[in-house]
Amino acid sequence: MKNKQHEYILKAFINSRIPMAIRRNSPELIAIDSAVGGYCSQLIHRAKFIELPSSEIISKTEKAAFSELINQSTGMEKDELVVYYLLAILVESILIQYRK
Repeated sequence: MKNKQHEYILKAFINSRIPMAIRRNSPELIAIDSAVGGYCSQLIHRAKFIELPSSEIISKTEKAAFSELINQSTGMEKDELVVYYLLAILVESILIQYRK
């Protein structure tokens, strides 16, 4: 891994919980957590590179679904979704740096 910050961010994603709003309203987005978490685990366990199927892990459609869900939410639920979404985007940008 290029630096410790990357490792800490990947570990933070693995240890994060899927927001209840996603489980309740957009269960199709749970697949993102599984895919991104799998790539994070590969890097944390000392893989030098990962094989990604494309240049993006989270598709534009999935990002739009996240945005719609965030816009429909309020209060703490919205805050939880925003933090989770931003962490997922940050992790995606890190994972792309380790693409073969």
